[in-house]
Amino acid sequence: MDHDRVLDFLVSLYGEAKPRFLSLSPKTIKHKRANDILTDADVSMNGFFVEAIKKEYPEASIIAEESQNDQLGEGYTFVVDPIDGTCNYALGLPLCGIQIALVYKKEPVVALLGLPHFDELYTAVKGQGAFCNGQRLSIRKETKSEDAILALSDLYSDNEEVELRHQYAAMEFLRPFFLKTRLFGAAVVDFAYLATNKAQAYLCQYHLLWDIAPGLLLALEAGAVASDCRGKPYRLGRHTLCLANNQENLDLLLSALRLGDQPKKKGSRKVSTGGWDQW
Repeated sequence: MDHDRVLDFLVSLYGEAKPRFLSLSPKTIKHKRANDILTDADVSMNGFFVEAIKKEYPEASIIAEESQNDQLGEGYTFVVDPIDGTCNYALGLPLCGIQIALVYKKEPVVALLGLPHFDELYTAVKGQGAFCNGQRLSIRKETKSEDAILALSDLYSDNEEVELRHQYAAMEFLRPFFLKTRLFGAAVVDFAYLATNKAQAYLCQYHLLWDIAPGLLLALEAGAVASDCRGKPYRLGRHTLCLANNQENLDLLLSALRLGDQPKKKGSRKVSTGGWDQW
């Protein structure tokens, strides 16, 4: 499959989807899980993307958030998040967007992330760099933690997630090391801000493919470093993703997820984050 052609197709598709995204008035259909909702806009946008992708690439598998999903195998799979940050979207907050990735051999190879309210379109093809509105992105490696923004994914409290007390402990441990901590409420925003130097580190507990695959490729192609909670290469589907602008800041995130491996800093105290097995 020609990756550049796929990106052209996704950009064209996004051009059709953007006015729909901006014009829909979402109504909540149900609560999907703790701290998350499904709206009629999610269903509408999901159907639009799935139908278009099936028509253009009938041989490919599709994993879309709001419809029945194919299994992720070694072949080509489109991963679709029709509205990322649904709660923000439903409340009229502009921190939300659209994410699509093409995955091959369980690695993202093409990514599109759109922030329609800000007129920002992010794209990446594996090995070709990351771009926003056609301008190449480059992460600043020199920013140290004391001048850095730490982004955190949403805090969850259901049985599939890390216990809240360990999530809070990680936040408490990391807070003295970073200039500020932010929860933007949408993975599409977290990844876009990391790639554009609006944030320098990202501790992400999302593990569903549509939350991770597009932004992971964008961040890596912009120059981010990444690992799982044990400091090993991250693989799609694993529970915790650590991303940063440089290895030093990545190591700080990893320190927050370990037992007995906590650097000292004035004003901080020892906290238990539960260790690797929790994350």
